Amino acid sequence: MTKARAVAAAVAAAACFGWSPALHDQSAPAAYRIAPDSRFDVVTGKAGLLGRFGHEHRIRARSFTGTIVYNAADPSASSVEVTVPTAGLHVVALGADREDAPDVEKAMREDVLHVDRWPTIEFRSTAVEPISGGVRVTGDLTMAGRTRPVTVDMRLRADGRRLVADGAFTIRQTDWGIEPYRAALGTIRVADRVTFELHVVGLATP
Repeated sequence: MTKARAVAAAVAAAACFGWSPALHDQSAPAAYRIAPDSRFDVVTGKAGLLGRFGHEHRIRARSFTGTIVYNAADPSASSVEVTVPTAGLHVVALGADREDAPDVEKAMREDVLHVDRWPTIEFRSTAVEPISGGVRVTGDLTMAGRTRPVTVDMRLRADGRRLVADGAFTIRQTDWGIEPYRAALGTIRVADRVTFELHVVGLATP
């Protein structure tokens, strides 16, 4: 028997037992753990009477955990869970941010997020629906002791045993009872609206 015929025979035998590589990959849900090379950023804007003298800031999570269950055949059966320790958030010090980054980071932890009382930020999906090029994920975002729904469109791509998703969404801090950071008696402050930028890398679990 030639090699080609042997491969064809093996595939045919597998099909007789109800398995094929293509159908298995697409129909069965796959579980992924969120990998360390993922990135969770919050980008802030400027506000206040002297807002033009302030800086925009990028806040990044140093640590996080989470899982993704993705069903390509039925995306609505997919789910996402992410937990970010608030004590691990830090200000990315670039350019003009270098001078005030330590003060902003300290104020963020102690006066804005109160990490001693609220040690984590959590997201739990409640619905997933397919869209062109990816999925629309709706879920509950819990920060500072409050939980509110958010929706984010995520672009998806598969790379071997990796699932990569990119997306962004914007919220108002005050909707979670968070008072935006301010300085100079409030004449310089962080805008209420902040944007979450997500680059999520999932590694398939055994």
